[in-house]
Amino acid sequence: MSVKISNLPTITGYTYQSVIPIVDSGSTQTSQINIGYFLNNTETRIADNTTSQTNTFISAGSDVNSSSTESIFQGSTKYSGVMFGVGTLNNSSDSVMIGSTGGGGGVSMDNSSASLVLGGFRSTLNNSTRATNIVSQDFTLNNSLNSGGIGVNQGSITSCYKSWSIGNNNTAITNATEAFMAASRDGSINLQGGNSGVMLGSKTSSINLSTPSAEINGIYSSDNAYITTSGIQSVILNSKSLTIGGSIQGATMVSVDGSNAIYDWTTHTDNIHTFIGNSTEWRQGGDVSGAINVDLSTGNLFSFRLTGNLTSVQLNNARMGGEYEFWVENSGSFTITTINLDGNASSIYSSGGALNPTNNGFSFYRLRIVDDGSGNKRGVMKEFLNYSAV
Repeated sequence: MSVKISNLPTITGYTYQSVIPIVDSGSTQTSQINIGYFLNNTETRIADNTTSQTNTFISAGSDVNSSSTESIFQGSTKYSGVMFGVGTLNNSSDSVMIGSTGGGGGVSMDNSSASLVLGGFRSTLNNSTRATNIVSQDFTLNNSLNSGGIGVNQGSITSCYKSWSIGNNNTAITNATEAFMAASRDGSINLQGGNSGVMLGSKTSSINLSTPSAEINGIYSSDNAYITTSGIQSVILNSKSLTIGGSIQGATMVSVDGSNAIYDWTTHTDNIHTFIGNSTEWRQGGDVSGAINVDLSTGNLFSFRLTGNLTSVQLNNARMGGEYEFWVENSGSFTITTINLDGNASSIYSSGGALNPTNNGFSFYRLRIVDDGSGNKRGVMKEFLNYSAV
């Protein structure tokens, strides 16, 4: 019985042993071809154990490096495909391998969903959802969500959430949440469950927080720079050969070479040049007399009005090398008896060993904090007298 091809019954499922009719170029003979061969597959090296008929092998199953490597769908894969590649898809949905090779037995997706390996080499995606691996080599993604690597070599992203590694080499992001790394080399981010952590255009750089309290740390365009602090929100910018460590938080290193962060919530730099001008907030101390305490961590410029004798002035929390200035109005003939630094007697030095504020006028004081040679802070104070309106 002769039946036109157009009148053949329609089927919705097939196996790779199913055949389709094919007519030679001269239309002289109608033959059949196995679907596996039709898609240029090496059928003896392809195993499709799923009952789903929505998966596709195209030119898959061939590997010049290992004759035992196969392209495999197993379990409950769905809408998955291997194209021009070698690898394994287990229990995957909406996953694709394109142009990948296992070499000696790599390229595998296990329990993945909406994952992609494109042009990868010996790359593994395990228990991942919406993970991506593009043009990578020896790259592993484990237990990740929304994570991936583009152009990455010998990198590993493990137990991560929304972490990325782009254009990197020898890169590892481990136990990180929302980490990002771009065009870096020999860089590693390990936030251990912390949030954020950015490294952009860096070389031999690392963000490694020992506790998960840190958030939004970053290294930008730096070389041999490390953030290892357990503090939060520190940044290294255009600097190299330095570390933000310990429990430092909120430190910013800008154009620094070879020096480490010292203070919290402080910008550190080697040199600074201002084209226009600088301004600094004044701290108003108000009317004072008797014994007072001045917290130098709150500012560098202070103003006071003497309404009585100052019997004791305690200056606290000065920074080594810091410079502080005081504008003092004396409303009478009041005196300043004693000034100490952090409660230490004989720690402030002035000309003649005394201060003599101008009576019924204004005086200006400049204080510089120095090292006494043993690591102890000492203050050197300069007194400027007899200020009045011009």
